[in-house]
Amino acid sequence: MTETKTARSFANPVLQKLQNVIRQETESTTATYSGIAAKTAFFLVMAVVGAALFICLHPVWLANGTAIDMAVEGMLVQIAVAELVIAGIALLILLISPFIALFNRRLLAVVGTLYCLCEGYLVAWTSIFLTPDMQWIPWGALGLTVLIAAVMLVLYATGIARVGHKFRSFLMVVILTTIFGSLLVYVGTWIPGVRDILLPIVQDPITGLVCSVLFVIIASLFLLSDFNMVQTTVENGLPKEYEWSAAYGLAYSLIWLYLKVLDLLMRVNAKKD
Repeated sequence: MTETKTARSFANPVLQKLQNVIRQETESTTATYSGIAAKTAFFLVMAVVGAALFICLHPVWLANGTAIDMAVEGMLVQIAVAELVIAGIALLILLISPFIALFNRRLLAVVGTLYCLCEGYLVAWTSIFLTPDMQWIPWGALGLTVLIAAVMLVLYATGIARVGHKFRSFLMVVILTTIFGSLLVYVGTWIPGVRDILLPIVQDPITGLVCSVLFVIIASLFLLSDFNMVQTTVENGLPKEYEWSAAYGLAYSLIWLYLKVLDLLMRVNAKKD
């Protein structure tokens, strides 16, 4: 212990400075936890900005543009044609942006920003359809999302939840089963005979509630996979550009989790009514 301290005390200051420079250059070219955290925060802030844009522009569009009336659960809602068009464009961007991000990593910063802006806009847009007794739901969903994310992070950081090849394979099977199962149900509702069997099941509130709970669990498990991806990106010393990939994946899962929690709370509230 004494020899180590003495060696450090008499170490060549030029060599120490050179080591610091090398360390800084290495950190500036490889992915870091702080870099991924900053980029994830940026994406989430963009989602908040998207929601704020709708909240600010909604009364302006209603006052100065053409509006249409829609009846939702006995409540009359006014929607400006302009915001309806923008909502359609935002939905289109949401559908294509994940595929662009999958095949072109260089565009992740732009694609991720557009995705989060549009997601925030659409979440705020759907809030106008909430009745007064449901106005608490977006805030409740936000609080639960933060809580679930924190719990999953603790489970991963402490090693209680481990992410390996089998876990990733399980998630892949689950998500593919969910996608193809939803498609089969959708197609089945258009087939005479099959429709009469499926519709009562699909429209049953209990079925919707169970599916919402399952989707929340699946979204939570995907967070574990994202945490593992972040750790792998940093510990393997991947280039700095991979921070955007890790951040986009994490932000995507957090927003997806929020939407599923939001849907679950809305269904629970409807069940109580």
